[in-house]
Amino acid sequence: PMIVSILIPVHDDINGLRITLESLSSLDKNSHEVEIIVCNDGGLPTISELAIKFGCRLVEYTENRGSYAARNLGLQVATGEVFAFVDADEKVDAEWLNVGLEALKNADYVGGTIKIQLPPKPTAWESYDHLAAFPVHYYLDRRHFAPTANLFVRREVFQRIGSFEEALKSGGDCEFGVRVHKAGFKMLHCSGAVTYHPARNFGEQVRKVCRVAQGATELEYLVWQRPASFILRQASVSLLKAPLRALARIPGIARPPVSGGNGWKAHHHLMWGVVKVIYHWLRIRYMLQLLVERRVDSWTSGIKVLPDQSSGRHDRAS
Repeated sequence: PMIVSILIPVHDDINGLRITLESLSSLDKNSHEVEIIVCNDGGLPTISELAIKFGCRLVEYTENRGSYAARNLGLQVATGEVFAFVDADEKVDAEWLNVGLEALKNADYVGGTIKIQLPPKPTAWESYDHLAAFPVHYYLDRRHFAPTANLFVRREVFQRIGSFEEALKSGGDCEFGVRVHKAGFKMLHCSGAVTYHPARNFGEQVRKVCRVAQGATELEYLVWQRPASFILRQASVSLLKAPLRALARIPGIARPPVSGGNGWKAHHHLMWGVVKVIYHWLRIRYMLQLLVERRVDSWTSGIKVLPDQSSGRHDRAS
């Protein structure tokens, strides 16, 4: 048996937190010692009250710092040999913990499957989310990370490479996973460790693509320090290619079809193209915004304050 710390960051989604905690209360722990840590990221007192009601450990910020900062705060008090991460709005399968821990016997970092739950009458965008969201196997195979919405990590991984990058509001799971990969830890996808995420509607899709585009730009420019010219060129080329790639994915247009089956229909591929166009356009916008902000900061830091003639004192810019 292991000591396992399950960490849940949450800002203001009290209903989502309740859903997750109720789901975890039905978890098959199989004699493992489990602590659930709710990381209140500057949310209302009702978030903390709910965590206490469910018998969870609680850590909290007085202001919104972001989910990665909240997870790091939870890691500071966690006692587990293994850390498991889920989000506040997910349900977990009853065997999620046991299956994830079994996979962790052969790895240091395990990403589970995240299934999208559809409402009884899904919108077109919710159906699209069901098909497109969380391709965890692809993320691990091609980009060396798994989403923190369903992730198991050994304590020694954090002890060796450090915690999540708190400066990022999005993309911190990618940044951390790449460090795990570079450090030589073994990473696996476990299809049987399942969590369930609600399908996103159109408004939620828009908010997600804005958040992800900003996070990806900040990750590349501020953390990985890639040249702005490289990021702008890459985003511009991808923006131009996105409509063509969307058309090429539609069976009957591409010969042979690049993608098809598994429920994908022509309008889903077109929606995929719309999302990609918006995403890459936003990356260009955020990159230009970062350049302007840095230029302004550089300009203002070099301004000298004129002497105060009335008092005879001279204030100088540092």
